[in-house]
Amino acid sequence: MSKNIFIRLFIPGGILSPGDLRKVVSSAYHFGTDSIHISSRQELLLKCEDQYKRSLEQRFSFLQYKFETEKTQKQNIVTSYPAIHLQETTNWLSEGTFHQILSNFDFQPTLKVNLIDPLQSLTPLFIGQLNFIASEYRGFWFLYLKIKNQKGYDLWPFLVESNEIPPLCKAIEQTFEKFPSASFDYLKDDILSFRKWNTIPIINQLDFPPYQLPYYEGFHQQEDLKWWLGIYNSDNSYNVNFLNPYVSCVPKRTTTLYI
Repeated sequence: MSKNIFIRLFIPGGILSPGDLRKVVSSAYHFGTDSIHISSRQELLLKCEDQYKRSLEQRFSFLQYKFETEKTQKQNIVTSYPAIHLQETTNWLSEGTFHQILSNFDFQPTLKVNLIDPLQSLTPLFIGQLNFIASEYRGFWFLYLKIKNQKGYDLWPFLVESNEIPPLCKAIEQTFEKFPSASFDYLKDDILSFRKWNTIPIINQLDFPPYQLPYYEGFHQQEDLKWWLGIYNSDNSYNVNFLNPYVSCVPKRTTTLYI
């Protein structure tokens, strides 16, 4: 009897084009997956039979999507990108800002990295280990760290420039690889001695209200006469036929997959 396995498909920043979603859904259906689950870290979870694991892995490798099928080792990068144009936004933060930062990551983090706009309320500010939160200064971010086995969050002593976020995350991971139980003070001293970073002093502390998830279900009109749709599902699982009504036209488990 074959067993079911999960494939975690990384969606950097929670940004997935309709065309790529169609390819994922078609591939999932082709190999016997009936539904796709959206995780709390903006990744897609697909359940398939073990016998189709390699075929699905080959498919996602061909499409150049990053994924994981074994024990969780890597983490998806979470952003508040989905809230842009839907809620209030920090004036210098745009789609291009998120895309630029994400494109500079040349590795898949093992720590949970979040890039969040404090003015929106769709994505919580503190759901990661490295929480970068936009400041009032263009291109600079607060960094709140959650150190393993320690309570609360530690504030990095400087604001971090956007282009420094990927190398800083890598340097922090390297320090923890060498010293898994490193304290915040040890980590800070080690990172700051590593090289000179582009930072500025923290003048004003971050001021943010308590997180409160807004009511988003249904159609909502924007100022430019466009509409956006919020869909609520308690388990965040969606049938492939709902995501792509034409997916049933694709034959299951054949040698050729048309997209």
